[in-house]
Amino acid sequence: MFRRDLALTADGRAFVTRAKWDMADPAAPPFAGLRGFDVARAKLVMWRNRWLILLCMLAAIAAAIAVTAIAPRIYSATASVQLEQQSTRVIKDEGLQPEASVYDSERFLQTQIDILHSRALAIRVADRLQLFRDGRFLAAMGHPFEAEGGPADQARKLRDQVIRTLADNFAISLPRSSRIAAISFSSRDPDLAARVANAYADALITDNLERRYKASSYARDFLQGQLAGARAKLEASERAAIAYARGAGLIDTGADPNGTEHSRSLVTSSLVSMNDTLSALTAERLRAEQRWNRAQATPAMNLPEVLTNQAIQELARTRAELAANYKRETETHLPDFPSVRQARAQLDEADAQMAEVANAIRASIRETYQVALQQEAAARGKLSGLRASTLEEQQKGIQYGILRREVDTNRELYEGLLQRFKEVGTAAGITANNLTIVDVAEPPLRPAWPKLILNLLVAIVLGAMAAGGLIFLREATDDTIQGPEDAEAKLGLSLLGTIPRVKDGVPPLEALDIQHSALSESYSSLRTALEFTGDAGIPKRLLVTSSQAAEGKSLTSYAIARSLAMLGRRVLLIDGDLRRPSLAKLLGIKQETGFTTILAGSAQPSAEVVALPQANLFFLPSGPLPPNPADVYGRARLREATTRLAEEFDVVVIDGPPVLGLADAPLLSGAVDGIVFLVDAGRSRRGRVKTALRRLQRAHGQVLGVVLMMFDPRAAGYDDYGYNYEYGRDERRMPRRVLAAIADRF
Repeated sequence: MFRRDLALTADGRAFVTRAKWDMADPAAPPFAGLRGFDVARAKLVMWRNRWLILLCMLAAIAAAIAVTAIAPRIYSATASVQLEQQSTRVIKDEGLQPEASVYDSERFLQTQIDILHSRALAIRVADRLQLFRDGRFLAAMGHPFEAEGGPADQARKLRDQVIRTLADNFAISLPRSSRIAAISFSSRDPDLAARVANAYADALITDNLERRYKASSYARDFLQGQLAGARAKLEASERAAIAYARGAGLIDTGADPNGTEHSRSLVTSSLVSMNDTLSALTAERLRAEQRWNRAQATPAMNLPEVLTNQAIQELARTRAELAANYKRETETHLPDFPSVRQARAQLDEADAQMAEVANAIRASIRETYQVALQQEAAARGKLSGLRASTLEEQQKGIQYGILRREVDTNRELYEGLLQRFKEVGTAAGITANNLTIVDVAEPPLRPAWPKLILNLLVAIVLGAMAAGGLIFLREATDDTIQGPEDAEAKLGLSLLGTIPRVKDGVPPLEALDIQHSALSESYSSLRTALEFTGDAGIPKRLLVTSSQAAEGKSLTSYAIARSLAMLGRRVLLIDGDLRRPSLAKLLGIKQETGFTTILAGSAQPSAEVVALPQANLFFLPSGPLPPNPADVYGRARLREATTRLAEEFDVVVIDGPPVLGLADAPLLSGAVDGIVFLVDAGRSRRGRVKTALRRLQRAHGQVLGVVLMMFDPRAAGYDDYGYNYEYGRDERRMPRRVLAAIADRF
């Protein structure tokens, strides 16, 4: 919820004196109360400590400039190397190097970076550049070598110092979305920086190639040893198989065409061949038997073999001609006529020839069947003999088959090892690398360090941190009340108003008489705040006091009384400081009797009251100063007198003495309805003010709130905390809901 503190101007207009978010309300804007951080208060603190901040920043910047001027120039040379997981394969060489997975690219790149940072690679670079010979490299790097001990100790110490120097000045960067690694080396000598950076790049590539070659060399040596053993086993198994075949009388005829066995013997081959022959003869016999059965059941002249025979076809044509001639003869002659008998004889002879040829064809069919039957029987008998021989040979071939399989296994192993050995030997001579140099390091023209801009940025950050630390210590130890936030946070009381500091040379009463001045508006706002301190409005009896003297009590008492009188209320202003009264001098009134006279019972209140030029405003001087004001205030007549005065006037305002060191103010606090406590901005301290407030509370005084006096907004860091107000513009008036809230409050 957004909380507003409202106040009214002298003419009754309302304005907002303070606004803030109540973080207990869920409707508060997001991040408004993150970790309790108050942006406005941070700005105020920074403004109050602006000179300290400026001093810290200037000191840090001066230090950065000095460091930049006197620091040695460091040059950085960079060489770039492309890191690929796989190199271009000229031949097939699986197994020589681990297969790189695309999902393992992060690990591969990190491995290459670790290799670059390894001690072994630093030693390789030092050997390549001959850095272990003397201390010139260390001198060029700004780390002179101090020779101590014997030659062996000096060499060892020089070696260790060179390696440490290389590691300390070497850097590698690899962007997350790239495979180009930047290898940098920093040195006071630009040429040396370039040579070392290039040496690192070359050493990385050489080391990668050597590791590949070592892997191939180990594979070759291993395969060569395996080949020797495989060759010996193959030769032994072949000798054993041949010896057994000779002893068993087995003749190997080569590979089986059907692929069912590795090889077969001569008997087995003959059995297979005879079995194929028997199958063919059986098929031929079946075909011949079918033809003969058909020839027996069919007339000879109707057989297909007879009808398709060339001789039968010629005889059929001849008989047709003879039959035609015989028919012509019978048509012209009698059956006994010689030409008729001759024609008949020729026709019978043709029929006889055709029958003879048909019978011969049938006989050939029968002969073919008988021959096929005999051949089948002979083949079947031969097959039976070969089957018996084969069964006998199979008993011997079991062991031979075992020996042959062993030979085949050893041969396959030997051939596989031999082929792999050839591939490894070929791959060993190929130097395809997955690491390649993209850019060669060149001697830099400009130093990489020191950088003025970077040093200034770092100095600004460090200066800001130092200023922040000093400000924190200062704020933690400073209990001075500087602004409105301090008044509420450090004192735990409501802020009734802030009274600005009057410019030097301007009398306070003159500034107060200016209706629209900042001082007049601030006291009008204070009067409005007092109206809201109780349900019945402003208390009848008010005491204005502070922790110490010279904090504006007299001016504030007069301003409150005057502001209330301007609203038509009868107000009595009492000078209650019986030690150092100042109101009579401020108002230009001279009167020897007054408040002390009333308290002593020597005069009536109405007789001592003086009417001021301001309508409805009356003044009661302090009167004769007693030797001990505490005794005067300690009498019971104090409450009686203030009660009677409150009955005659609407509001009684008492200008009281300071609280600390005196008993006057606590005694007065018990005779009033409310206390307005003044705090001097920039001078009052929390401990002193809290002590004064505790004294008033122990005296049962009702503190309405605090008023921040002599407040300088610009010095405290506020952009605009004035009371300037523009009149005559209706669009600047407060919203109706705010005015309604004010009306409800009254």
